[in-house]
Amino acid sequence: MSSYEWVYEDKKIILESEKCSMFLNDEDNPISGVTVEEILELLKESERVESSMAYYDQGCEVCHKNKSDTSHSYRFLEFHFYLFAKEGKYVMSSLSKSYEDKTLPRLLNEGTVNGTYIASINICENCGDYTIDLEYGLF
Repeated sequence: MSSYEWVYEDKKIILESEKCSMFLNDEDNPISGVTVEEILELLKESERVESSMAYYDQGCEVCHKNKSDTSHSYRFLEFHFYLFAKEGKYVMSSLSKSYEDKTLPRLLNEGTVNGTYIASINICENCGDYTIDLEYGLF
């Protein structure tokens, strides 16, 4: 069982691999070589993970207890980063140590990668359920 934990506004948040209710890989251009466990390891190894509060019109499908106190929206912690691929296979991420001194244009010019994906992680801070969505595009 893989997990990743951090503190957000004095509350300990733990992402466990089995609490990921949805792992959505891009339908038209899926990336291979990436799993929930791999994502959690990337988060663990990076010091650049920063989540922020996001509000959506649908609540947590598991607990339904994340309604905002002040509106008709639902609170989720959200975090984004990038995955880089070559021929649809995972190469590195924007969180990887191997990416620290690089830029996307440099990786593209060198032929190291030819595709990018934005990884979005949405977390219910109430029950710990979360989703990972991978979307293809040159961002």
